[in-house]
Amino acid sequence: LMHDLFTRGVTPDGQLRPPRSEAPQLYKESPLGWIPKEWDADFLRNLAEIRTGIAKNAGRVFANPVTVQYLRVANVQDGFLDLSEMKTIQIESSDLDRYRVLPNDVLMNEGGDLDKLGRGAIWTNNEPCVHQNHVFVVRCGARILPAFLNAWTASPVARRHFMVAGKQTTNLASINKTSLGRLSVLVPPAPEQSLIAQTIEALEKRLASDAERLTKWRFTKQGLMHDLLTGVVRVPRTPALELAAEPSVV
Repeated sequence: LMHDLFTRGVTPDGQLRPPRSEAPQLYKESPLGWIPKEWDADFLRNLAEIRTGIAKNAGRVFANPVTVQYLRVANVQDGFLDLSEMKTIQIESSDLDRYRVLPNDVLMNEGGDLDKLGRGAIWTNNEPCVHQNHVFVVRCGARILPAFLNAWTASPVARRHFMVAGKQTTNLASINKTSLGRLSVLVPPAPEQSLIAQTIEALEKRLASDAERLTKWRFTKQGLMHDLLTGVVRVPRTPALELAAEPSVV
């Protein structure tokens, strides 16, 4: 479905456009392949401001220090934020605005495992918080919606870019601001971006719900197997069990 959404898009009535094989007049060529005529494609650097974070410096002396929470790579998961453990950092009060994370900022990891580069989530909190230098803040301009950009970073095109642009060292991989800015992004009209992002979000919620139900059923199965195999629950004899218990006749 993500492939269809990012190649055919969604019409105002919530339906996918006909494929190009059926309606070639609805499509045009682009650097990212065939896309609907109403769409554009551009580099991320032309669509958003990419902001680097603050580096820890334990030996620095501050004239007017302030202590705030800061986002680390461990906090920025793929599609969500894990804020169960937030660290604090001391910075100059005048640097707070420069490094502060604002609502609707898209967070992308600069370093980590190669398959986790560029993974991100959207910040929705109003509390003062800054970001580590290993976490990029991408502040979207008027042409791109944060929810759509966040969904696009999970697309095969974006994942390939991160895999190729990421620099692998012995233990970690990283991507710099310049390489991140070269990420090619599809740019549908804003209403269509919103529809695409909403569709993907609904599917992700369903996946999470189904995964939770599956986990519960597995625990139920394990508990039932334990009870049956230890005799806590007796299994009544059935015709099938009686037949299985009879000696075979040669």
